[in-house]
Amino acid sequence: LGVRPPQYKPDAADYAAYEAARDNFLQQGHARAALLKGGIVWRLAVEYLGPNAVYTGPSERALTCGNVLYIDGKRHCDDSLTSDEVDFICGVYQVYTGHGFQVSHKSWWPKQATWEKSTYNVGYWTRFAEEWFQARLVLIRNNTATLKSATEWYETFGKKGKTLKLARINEKSARRFL
Repeated sequence: LGVRPPQYKPDAADYAAYEAARDNFLQQGHARAALLKGGIVWRLAVEYLGPNAVYTGPSERALTCGNVLYIDGKRHCDDSLTSDEVDFICGVYQVYTGHGFQVSHKSWWPKQATWEKSTYNVGYWTRFAEEWFQARLVLIRNNTATLKSATEWYETFGKKGKTLKLARINEKSARRFL
């Protein structure tokens, strides 16, 4: 979403501009990959695309820029997103820190990597994740939300790390069992 000056404070109009740009991006065929990504990227994309867009199949771009998987010697391609595209969907700005050319990544929504480490990421979109999402959206629309850095997002998600740690241990144990 570009570079912004230090102390940049967006408002609901900025969010509306971000939504319009994001929705415009999601009109591209390969953007269905956002639904395949899961997590916060899935939630932001499903708002515009709807869940059935995933069935449209790979775009033409998948042949040159997508993920490639070989099964029994046959090449299979599917759409993918660049890290910049994923950040764009999450509403990431580069905000100058006031220290030369140094920038901080601040966003309307947590970056996908931050989401994946959060306590809300349990492998599927939960009622609790949706409640959090809707509460955040209300703050944004009421001009009371601020952009957050990855560190600030971690703090927002709280100290529920034991739950996440237990989920990771259970997942690891299940893999060994299989």
